[in-house]
Amino acid sequence: MNRKLLFFAISCLVMLLSCSAQEDLGNFTSKPVNVEKPDTISKPADSDDDTIVVQDPVVQDPVIVAQNSIIAHRGAWKKNNFPQNSIAALKEAIRLGCKGSEFDIWFTADDSLIVNHDRIYNNLIVQNASYSQLTALKLSNGENLPTLREYIQAAKENNTTTKLVCHFQEGLNPVRRKLFATKIFECINKLKAQYLIIYASDSYALLKEIRAKDALVDTRYLMGNAFPPEQVKKDNISGIFYYDSAYTNNPEWIESARANNLTLSVSGANNIDRIKWYLKNNFDAILTDEPEFLIKLQSSLVN
Repeated sequence: MNRKLLFFAISCLVMLLSCSAQEDLGNFTSKPVNVEKPDTISKPADSDDDTIVVQDPVVQDPVIVAQNSIIAHRGAWKKNNFPQNSIAALKEAIRLGCKGSEFDIWFTADDSLIVNHDRIYNNLIVQNASYSQLTALKLSNGENLPTLREYIQAAKENNTTTKLVCHFQEGLNPVRRKLFATKIFECINKLKAQYLIIYASDSYALLKEIRAKDALVDTRYLMGNAFPPEQVKKDNISGIFYYDSAYTNNPEWIESARANNLTLSVSGANNIDRIKWYLKNNFDAILTDEPEFLIKLQSSLVN
Protein backbone atom coordinates (compact mmCIF):
# COMPACT_ATOMS: atom_id res chain seq x y z
CA MET A 1 0.00 0.00 0.00
CA ASN A 2 2.80 2.37 0.97
CA ARG A 3 4.62 1.50 -2.26
CA LYS A 4 1.52 2.36 -4.30
CA LEU A 5 1.20 5.71 -2.54
CA LEU A 6 4.90 6.46 -3.10
CA PHE A 7 4.64 5.54 -6.80
CA PHE A 8 1.56 7.75 -7.18
CA ALA A 9 3.32 10.71 -5.52
CA ILE A 10 6.40 10.35 -7.76
CA SER A 11 4.20 10.16 -10.88
CA CYS A 12 2.37 13.37 -9.91
CA LEU A 13 5.68 15.19 -9.32
CA VAL A 14 7.04 14.16 -12.73
CA MET A 15 3.87 15.33 -14.48
CA LEU A 16 3.99 18.68 -12.65
CA LEU A 17 7.62 19.34 -13.64
CA SER A 18 6.89 18.40 -17.25
CA CYS A 19 3.99 20.87 -17.52
CA SER A 20 6.09 23.67 -16.00
CA ALA A 21 8.90 23.09 -18.50
CA GLN A 22 6.49 23.16 -21.46
CA GLU A 23 4.96 26.41 -20.21
CA ASP A 24 8.43 28.03 -19.99
CA LEU A 25 9.30 26.85 -23.50
CA GLY A 26 6.07 28.33 -24.81
CA ASN A 27 6.96 31.73 -23.36
CA PHE A 28 10.63 31.72 -24.40
CA THR A 29 11.97 34.37 -26.77
CA SER A 30 15.54 34.80 -28.03
CA LYS A 31 15.13 38.61 -27.92
CA PRO A 32 15.54 40.29 -24.52
CA VAL A 33 12.51 42.40 -23.72
CA ASN A 34 12.72 45.97 -22.48
CA VAL A 35 10.54 45.82 -19.40
CA GLU A 36 9.69 49.52 -19.33
CA LYS A 37 8.87 49.58 -23.07
CA PRO A 38 7.77 46.00 -23.91
CA ASP A 39 7.43 46.76 -27.64
CA THR A 40 11.15 47.52 -27.91
CA ILE A 41 14.27 45.40 -27.70
CA SER A 42 17.06 46.29 -25.32
CA LYS A 43 20.67 45.17 -25.49
CA PRO A 44 21.61 42.76 -22.68
CA ALA A 45 23.74 44.49 -20.08
CA ASP A 46 26.50 43.13 -17.85
CA SER A 47 24.33 43.62 -14.78
CA ASP A 48 20.62 43.77 -14.13
CA ASP A 49 20.70 47.48 -13.24
CA ASP A 50 22.72 48.78 -16.22
CA THR A 51 20.74 50.38 -19.04
CA ILE A 52 22.32 51.39 -22.34
CA VAL A 53 20.90 54.67 -23.62
CA VAL A 54 21.66 55.77 -27.17
CA GLN A 55 21.57 59.57 -27.46
CA ASP A 56 21.57 61.75 -30.55
CA PRO A 57 24.91 63.50 -31.08
CA VAL A 58 25.00 67.14 -29.97
CA VAL A 59 25.32 69.40 -33.00
CA GLN A 60 27.32 72.55 -32.30
CA ASP A 61 26.34 75.82 -33.96
CA PRO A 62 28.90 77.11 -36.47
CA VAL A 63 31.24 79.77 -35.12
CA ILE A 64 30.80 83.16 -36.82
CA VAL A 65 33.85 85.39 -36.29
CA ALA A 66 34.92 88.35 -38.44
CA GLN A 67 38.24 90.18 -38.51
CA ASN A 68 36.56 93.59 -38.71
CA SER A 69 33.72 95.68 -37.26
CA ILE A 70 31.98 96.47 -40.53
CA ILE A 71 28.30 95.80 -41.24
CA ALA A 72 27.18 96.12 -44.85
CA HIS A 73 24.05 98.27 -45.01
CA ARG A 74 21.44 96.35 -47.07
CA GLY A 75 24.26 94.03 -48.10
CA ALA A 76 27.36 94.93 -50.10
CA TRP A 77 25.40 96.38 -53.00
CA LYS A 78 26.88 99.74 -53.95
CA LYS A 79 30.22 98.93 -55.61
CA ASN A 80 28.80 96.23 -57.89
CA ASN A 81 25.39 97.85 -58.39
CA PHE A 82 23.53 94.88 -56.92
CA PRO A 83 19.92 95.41 -55.83
CA GLN A 84 19.79 96.44 -52.20
CA ASN A 85 18.87 93.59 -49.84
CA SER A 86 19.28 91.07 -52.64
CA ILE A 87 20.82 87.62 -52.21
CA ALA A 88 23.67 88.82 -54.46
CA ALA A 89 24.39 91.74 -52.11
CA LEU A 90 24.30 89.40 -49.12
CA LYS A 91 26.71 86.93 -50.70
CA GLU A 92 29.09 89.77 -51.58
CA ALA A 93 29.10 90.87 -47.93
CA ILE A 94 29.95 87.31 -46.94
CA ARG A 95 32.68 87.13 -49.58
CA LEU A 96 34.20 90.34 -48.18
CA GLY A 97 34.16 88.86 -44.68
CA CYS A 98 31.98 91.62 -43.21
CA LYS A 99 31.06 91.27 -39.57
CA GLY A 100 27.43 91.58 -40.56
CA SER A 101 25.00 92.20 -43.37
CA GLU A 102 21.97 94.30 -42.50
CA PHE A 103 18.64 93.67 -44.23
CA ASP A 104 15.07 94.86 -43.84
CA ILE A 105 12.11 92.58 -43.21
CA TRP A 106 8.41 93.31 -43.81
CA PHE A 107 5.18 91.50 -42.94
CA THR A 108 2.84 91.14 -45.93
CA ALA A 109 -0.96 91.09 -45.97
CA ASP A 110 -0.94 87.28 -46.14
CA ASP A 111 1.57 86.93 -43.26
CA SER A 112 4.66 86.33 -45.39
CA LEU A 113 8.12 87.58 -44.38
CA ILE A 114 9.63 89.56 -47.25
CA VAL A 115 13.08 91.17 -47.48
CA ASN A 116 12.97 94.70 -48.93
CA HIS A 117 14.07 98.13 -47.77
CA ASP A 118 11.27 100.46 -48.82
CA ARG A 119 7.64 100.19 -47.75
CA ILE A 120 6.68 100.38 -51.45
CA TYR A 121 7.96 97.90 -54.01
CA ASN A 122 7.10 98.43 -57.69
CA ASN A 123 4.09 100.58 -56.75
CA LEU A 124 2.86 98.01 -54.22
CA ILE A 125 2.68 98.80 -50.52
CA VAL A 126 4.48 95.76 -49.12
CA GLN A 127 2.33 95.39 -46.01
CA ASN A 128 -0.87 95.56 -48.08
CA ALA A 129 0.27 93.15 -50.80
CA SER A 130 0.44 89.36 -50.94
CA TYR A 131 3.50 87.17 -51.35
CA SER A 132 2.48 86.16 -54.89
CA GLN A 133 1.97 89.78 -55.95
CA LEU A 134 5.38 90.83 -54.67
CA THR A 135 7.42 87.88 -55.93
CA ALA A 136 5.90 88.15 -59.40
CA LEU A 137 8.00 91.31 -59.85
CA LYS A 138 11.71 90.54 -60.24
CA LEU A 139 14.63 92.55 -58.88
CA SER A 140 16.85 94.33 -61.40
CA ASN A 141 19.32 91.40 -61.47
CA GLY A 142 16.55 88.86 -62.13
CA GLU A 143 16.26 87.58 -58.56
CA ASN A 144 12.92 87.13 -56.86
CA LEU A 145 12.22 89.41 -53.95
CA PRO A 146 13.64 87.14 -51.22
CA THR A 147 11.74 85.73 -48.29
CA LEU A 148 13.31 85.57 -44.85
CA ARG A 149 13.70 81.80 -45.23
CA GLU A 150 15.56 82.16 -48.53
CA TYR A 151 17.77 84.89 -47.12
CA ILE A 152 18.80 82.82 -44.11
CA GLN A 153 19.41 79.73 -46.24
CA ALA A 154 21.74 81.77 -48.45
CA ALA A 155 23.54 83.18 -45.40
CA LYS A 156 24.25 79.69 -44.05
CA GLU A 157 26.20 78.68 -47.15
CA ASN A 158 30.02 78.92 -46.85
CA ASN A 159 29.80 81.57 -44.16
CA THR A 160 32.11 81.77 -41.15
CA THR A 161 32.29 85.56 -40.73
CA THR A 162 29.03 87.37 -41.40
CA LYS A 163 25.99 87.61 -39.14
CA LEU A 164 22.59 88.79 -40.29
CA VAL A 165 21.36 92.05 -38.81
CA CYS A 166 17.62 91.56 -39.12
CA HIS A 167 16.06 95.04 -39.22
CA PHE A 168 12.32 94.91 -38.55
CA GLN A 169 10.30 97.43 -40.51
CA GLU A 170 7.16 97.91 -38.50
CA GLY A 171 4.20 100.32 -38.45
CA LEU A 172 1.88 97.54 -37.23
CA ASN A 173 -0.90 97.45 -34.70
CA PRO A 174 -0.16 95.50 -31.48
CA VAL A 175 -1.85 92.29 -32.70
CA ARG A 176 0.00 92.28 -36.03
CA ARG A 177 3.26 93.23 -34.31
CA LYS A 178 3.02 90.24 -31.99
CA LEU A 179 2.28 87.91 -34.90
CA PHE A 180 5.15 89.43 -36.91
CA ALA A 181 7.62 88.73 -34.10
CA THR A 182 6.26 85.21 -33.66
CA LYS A 183 6.54 84.37 -37.37
CA ILE A 184 10.12 85.65 -37.56
CA PHE A 185 11.11 83.71 -34.46
CA GLU A 186 9.49 80.52 -35.72
CA CYS A 187 11.22 80.79 -39.10
CA ILE A 188 14.66 81.35 -37.57
CA ASN A 189 14.21 78.50 -35.07
CA LYS A 190 13.02 76.11 -37.76
CA LEU A 191 16.16 76.84 -39.78
CA LYS A 192 18.32 76.48 -36.64
CA ALA A 193 19.80 79.90 -37.34
CA GLN A 194 19.61 81.75 -34.02
CA TYR A 195 23.42 81.77 -33.88
CA LEU A 196 23.43 83.82 -37.07
CA ILE A 197 20.91 86.53 -36.16
CA ILE A 198 21.08 89.97 -34.58
CA TYR A 199 17.57 91.36 -34.04
CA ALA A 200 17.49 95.12 -34.65
CA SER A 201 14.66 97.62 -34.80
CA ASP A 202 13.74 101.22 -34.17
CA SER A 203 10.49 99.80 -32.77
CA TYR A 204 11.23 99.40 -29.08
CA ALA A 205 7.94 97.55 -28.60
CA LEU A 206 8.91 94.97 -31.21
CA LEU A 207 12.31 94.38 -29.62
CA LYS A 208 10.57 93.76 -26.32
CA GLU A 209 8.30 91.22 -28.06
CA ILE A 210 11.41 89.38 -29.27
CA ARG A 211 13.07 89.59 -25.88
CA ALA A 212 9.97 88.09 -24.25
CA LYS A 213 10.37 85.03 -26.48
CA ASP A 214 14.03 84.42 -25.63
CA ALA A 215 16.18 86.08 -22.98
CA LEU A 216 19.43 85.13 -24.72
CA VAL A 217 19.10 86.32 -28.33
CA ASP A 218 21.07 89.37 -29.50
CA THR A 219 18.82 92.45 -29.71
CA ARG A 220 19.88 95.98 -30.74
CA TYR A 221 17.90 99.19 -30.50
CA LEU A 222 18.50 100.65 -33.95
CA MET A 223 18.49 104.40 -34.63
CA GLY A 224 14.99 105.58 -33.70
CA ASN A 225 14.36 107.95 -30.82
CA ALA A 226 17.46 107.26 -28.79
CA PHE A 227 16.92 106.02 -25.24
CA PRO A 228 19.75 106.38 -22.73
CA PRO A 229 21.75 103.18 -22.15
CA GLU A 230 20.36 102.78 -18.64
CA GLN A 231 16.83 102.38 -20.03
CA VAL A 232 18.00 99.94 -22.70
CA LYS A 233 19.77 97.85 -20.07
CA LYS A 234 16.70 97.91 -17.83
CA ASP A 235 14.61 96.43 -20.66
CA ASN A 236 17.21 93.70 -21.25
CA ILE A 237 18.11 94.83 -24.78
CA SER A 238 21.60 93.66 -25.77
CA GLY A 239 22.95 96.86 -27.29
CA ILE A 240 22.45 100.24 -28.93
CA PHE A 241 22.84 101.01 -32.64
CA TYR A 242 22.48 104.79 -32.81
CA TYR A 243 23.15 107.45 -35.40
CA ASP A 244 26.43 109.31 -35.19
CA SER A 245 24.52 112.39 -34.05
CA ALA A 246 23.19 110.61 -30.94
CA TYR A 247 26.74 109.94 -29.75
CA THR A 248 27.89 113.43 -30.72
CA ASN A 249 25.10 115.01 -28.70
CA ASN A 250 25.38 112.54 -25.81
CA PRO A 251 29.05 111.51 -25.54
CA GLU A 252 28.51 110.25 -21.99
CA TRP A 253 26.29 107.48 -23.39
CA ILE A 254 29.34 105.66 -24.72
CA GLU A 255 30.87 105.02 -21.30
CA SER A 256 27.43 104.41 -19.85
CA ALA A 257 26.76 101.72 -22.45
CA ARG A 258 30.06 100.02 -21.67
CA ALA A 259 29.43 100.24 -17.94
CA ASN A 260 26.10 98.48 -18.56
CA ASN A 261 27.69 95.81 -20.81
CA LEU A 262 25.78 96.94 -23.90
CA THR A 263 27.20 96.50 -27.38
CA LEU A 264 28.00 99.78 -29.15
CA SER A 265 27.20 100.21 -32.83
CA VAL A 266 26.92 103.30 -35.01
CA SER A 267 25.11 104.30 -38.19
CA GLY A 268 25.27 107.43 -40.32
CA ALA A 269 28.93 108.27 -39.71
CA ASN A 270 29.88 109.79 -43.06
CA ASN A 271 32.81 111.94 -41.97
CA ILE A 272 36.11 110.09 -42.35
CA ASP A 273 37.48 111.50 -39.10
CA ARG A 274 34.39 110.33 -37.20
CA ILE A 275 34.64 106.89 -38.75
CA LYS A 276 38.29 106.64 -37.69
CA TRP A 277 37.30 107.75 -34.20
CA TYR A 278 34.72 104.96 -33.89
CA LEU A 279 37.21 102.40 -35.18
CA LYS A 280 39.95 103.54 -32.81
CA ASN A 281 37.52 103.53 -29.89
CA ASN A 282 36.58 99.90 -30.47
CA PHE A 283 32.92 100.21 -31.37
CA ASP A 284 31.42 96.77 -31.93
CA ALA A 285 30.00 97.63 -35.34
CA ILE A 286 29.84 100.39 -37.94
CA LEU A 287 27.02 100.33 -40.51
CA THR A 288 28.04 101.49 -43.98
CA ASP A 289 27.11 101.48 -47.66
CA GLU A 290 30.81 101.12 -48.53
CA PRO A 291 32.08 98.08 -46.63
CA GLU A 292 35.04 97.53 -48.97
CA PHE A 293 36.50 100.93 -48.08
CA LEU A 294 35.91 100.64 -44.34
CA ILE A 295 37.39 97.14 -44.12
CA LYS A 296 40.60 98.44 -45.72
CA LEU A 297 40.55 101.52 -43.49
CA GLN A 298 40.20 99.45 -40.32
CA SER A 299 42.99 97.14 -41.44
CA SER A 300 45.31 100.11 -42.03
CA LEU A 301 44.59 101.51 -38.56
CA VAL A 302 45.31 98.18 -36.92
CA ASN A 303 48.51 97.58 -38.87
